[in-house]
Amino acid sequence: LVAEGVAPERAAEAAAVASGDLARARLLATDDRLALRRRAWHDVPDRLDGTGATAVEVADELLAMITDAMAPLAEAQAAEAAELEERVKARGERGSGRSQLEQKHKREARRYRADEVRAGLTELSRRYRDELAVSARPAAGIEAVEAIAELAREMVRNPNERLQLVALFLRIGRLATR
Repeated sequence: LVAEGVAPERAAEAAAVASGDLARARLLATDDRLALRRRAWHDVPDRLDGTGATAVEVADELLAMITDAMAPLAEAQAAEAAELEERVKARGERGSGRSQLEQKHKREARRYRADEVRAGLTELSRRYRDELAVSARPAAGIEAVEAIAELAREMVRNPNERLQLVALFLRIGRLATR
């Protein structure tokens, strides 16, 4: 990324969040709000109070940030769709690949969202792990890290992200109030 002209600090942050995916790292390196999203995930424990209302509010804010971050992907997909439409006008609809392109775009969007949630869960887990290093009572932190890891494993089943995050935030929010 640095060789491609990305500032070293930004390249390091994008690489860390991308977990080895160069294409994702390139996309994140152009994302001006990456640090803001990471900070939002890092600050989740400070906001949780064990109530459902707060868990829903925090989950909705994070998911809105992810949707906002998808704008560059949506622009690239719109350009691909416009290019396809030009080909259809020139050559006709038959065999245009419209359905395949729509399916590809859905997969890309689903993967982007899942990658963003996983990156957020990693940041959240990192926060708890950092606190464990200095905690006099590590049980709640250990349980929180285990709950986050459990959700990360379950994400492969294409869950309802909102419900999964709300359940996680309720669980870890209640740990802090014990």
